[in-house]
Amino acid sequence: MFSKRVDMLRVRMYSVVFVLVAFAASEIAVAQVSPPSWTASPDVYKVVAENGQFRVVEGTWKPGQRDQLHSHPNGGFFYYVTDCLTRLHSPDGRTEDVARSAGAAGWQPAFDSHWVENVGKETCKVVLFEPK
Repeated sequence: MFSKRVDMLRVRMYSVVFVLVAFAASEIAVAQVSPPSWTASPDVYKVVAENGQFRVVEGTWKPGQRDQLHSHPNGGFFYYVTDCLTRLHSPDGRTEDVARSAGAAGWQPAFDSHWVENVGKETCKVVLFEPK
């Protein structure tokens, strides 16, 4: 009886682990559907520094400019150098307007496929600090 109960617990534990691993793998796969920002839009994103652990990327959008479909598979920190009014576009058609002031900083989670449009009247500049 005890052995049967232990076996059932093992089966449940392995099932939970399998589901968690499958979910994590699907999230990673989704985030890597499109190329990273600096590869997709070299006219907007420039790698300004990197080492084995981090990459520093500068993004610059002129008024009305948009980048190409890209991802940020590992998330990272952002720092806005200028005031920016951008529109984030998702492949499913959803949009979100984002207004940030120069000096705004914070963490962004991993982004799957999206593109960014400068809907403001001034050049928008942001620095991204992304883990590799």
